[in-house]
Amino acid sequence: MKTLSKNVYLSVMTTLLVITSSSASASRQDTGGQPNPLDSVEISLLTCEPYNKVYSLYGHTAIRINDMVSGEDLAVNYGVFDSSAKNFTLRFIFGLTDYEVGIYPFDIFCHEYERAGRYVKEQVLDLTASEKQKIIQDIAVNSLQENKVYRYNIFYNNCTTRARDVILDNIDGEIVFAESENHPSFRQMVHKYTKGHRWSAFGNDILLGLKADAETTNFEQQFLPERLLAAFSTAMRARDSNTQTPLVKVTRVIVPSAEKEADNSFPLTPTHVGLIILAVVIALTIAEQRRKTYFAALDATIYLVCGAIGILLTMMIFSQHPTVQVNLQLLLFNPLPLLFGWQAIRRRQKGKSHWMTTAWIYMIFLFFIGRYLQTYAEGTEYIAFAVAIRLLTSRHVLRKNKLKNAGK
Repeated sequence: MKTLSKNVYLSVMTTLLVITSSSASASRQDTGGQPNPLDSVEISLLTCEPYNKVYSLYGHTAIRINDMVSGEDLAVNYGVFDSSAKNFTLRFIFGLTDYEVGIYPFDIFCHEYERAGRYVKEQVLDLTASEKQKIIQDIAVNSLQENKVYRYNIFYNNCTTRARDVILDNIDGEIVFAESENHPSFRQMVHKYTKGHRWSAFGNDILLGLKADAETTNFEQQFLPERLLAAFSTAMRARDSNTQTPLVKVTRVIVPSAEKEADNSFPLTPTHVGLIILAVVIALTIAEQRRKTYFAALDATIYLVCGAIGILLTMMIFSQHPTVQVNLQLLLFNPLPLLFGWQAIRRRQKGKSHWMTTAWIYMIFLFFIGRYLQTYAEGTEYIAFAVAIRLLTSRHVLRKNKLKNAGK
């Protein structure tokens, strides 16, 4: 969702400040038994349906502030970003993306989801006037120009966890969530939403490392909007040592789900591409042996592609995303073939071996062992087989020629 125009931004900020002022005034005044002005204000958690765009595969979360007397109705959105910003994708990969909070008239917020046919579910929270006041004031402070930008992290600090935290941090007493015996990994949860988008899953799995396969806590699972929706639906407020009441008092559908357009993604899956690469490498290697020649261009292509991906994965070690820093796929995709591949090819043409090819063979062996510790991107095992075939064939040919020359 894009940033609001300056005029609209000022308008909604004025509205929020009016609600904030009235809530603060109500907290200072004795109502003398009269209804508190904040009784007419509802604060809700909004959960929006996942969609087939890369940036919306996991859904979305926002907060609604609805004053049913004055008619002021706002959506607080912690997922505002500008995808056209310079180096956005690169910054996102390295955990350097800045998101910001945006406040919209609720009808404008809903209109986007109505057009896409995505549901918007509302959970109205059971809050005291004091808690409503603190949440509204917290949002008002967060929305100031100097405070509204934050460093985004898909698992630990995203639009969903921000909305959750601003609610939970301003509720008096303990919120008790239902415990689950199911503790999937971050990767397993992400796979649920990329099931029909296998190239998106491939991109995720190439970048995600060993830590993404660790079990998550129930609280960590709430980075997903639908997980937070489910958690809030069973959450209880501990009023005192003997009394618990539901955190959510009303759940309703604001925008119904509609039939979606089919996702016309690339017809070949990562597995198809991996098998094609393996088949081509096997065919060309057989042809190479029959002709008693050496296809240097084939090795150069493999070294270039694997090395380029390896540079990216090596750089991920320094990313601010903790789940990408240790990645066993570096054993296959690493910088060595890019840095030393040309030397290896030249030595191979002269009938000599190079230490890089030997080292890479051992690394690929460890790569296959590592698959029991980390889930690899779909199709990478076939690429590993293709690379291993080239390296082992080269090693075999050089050894065979060496023995042949020694026998002369």
